[in-house]
Amino acid sequence: MSSAKFDVEKFDGKNNFGMWQCEVMDVLIQQELDYTLEDKPEDLDARDWDRINRQACGFIRMCLDKDQKYFVMRETNAKMDNKEDTTDGMDNKEDTGKREEAAKSKH
Repeated sequence: MSSAKFDVEKFDGKNNFGMWQCEVMDVLIQQELDYTLEDKPEDLDARDWDRINRQACGFIRMCLDKDQKYFVMRETNAKMDNKEDTTDGMDNKEDTGKREEAAKSKH
């Protein structure tokens, strides 16, 4: 993993979620952490998988405003376990309330 600096605007619930999500994914790909969004590869040790997931989660949290970070602050798995990802495609202010309510209902 490289130590290059990437500038991703923090998601505050008001900016464009789709664009933010794309920027975060681009950095995860560059840092070779994008595979944490899939199932664990069989050839990877569980301890290494946990460490890599914590790195990916830490990066994603660093790209969130404090009010948004609250909902995922204890997350250690970058992959969404919930098949009903309510954030998919929500990229305008009208949907922000729905996204926040969905996040609250998960915790």
